[in-house]
Amino acid sequence: LLDITSIESGALAPRCDWVELSDVLGTALGAAEVSLVGRPVRIDLPPDLPLLRVDFVLIEHVLLNLIENAAKYAASDSVIEISARYCDDMVVLDMFNSCQPLPSDAEMERLFEKFYRGAVSVEGSGLGLSICRGFMAAHGGGITARRDDVCGGITFSLTFPVEAGQPLSELVYDE
Repeated sequence: LLDITSIESGALAPRCDWVELSDVLGTALGAAEVSLVGRPVRIDLPPDLPLLRVDFVLIEHVLLNLIENAAKYAASDSVIEISARYCDDMVVLDMFNSCQPLPSDAEMERLFEKFYRGAVSVEGSGLGLSICRGFMAAHGGGITARRDDVCGGITFSLTFPVEAGQPLSELVYDE
């Protein structure tokens, strides 16, 4: 509730620094270790992704929430797929997990609403995705969800604007 209150009041002030997406993702995966027991995770991160200028703790929180949601909603033997790419002046991280039943169109529209928990009953407050959206917005990015009827799952996409990151080789340190 404190997170959502600070987001809504405009008091959220990320403490940004340069981080590698692989580092923050690795930390989130480590924190989700118990939730992921026996569940395969496939990761595809290109080695040349730009560094991101983000608040490590807030983005870890976003990734941890998405990973734990994937573990809650996906079939126990399904793979959670995480990939990233740099395109159109954005770093985009996609996280796919299968889920049955698939949310309806009406549910998909409500996923990011406060206290919405969906038709499938799982443990939680229904604040996680709303907080994720607020944290991403505070970084000038965004989060979306799209249903994949062919593969039977949902992909969450996080976008980080290019001005929030630059290639490692171009970093300049002030003395």
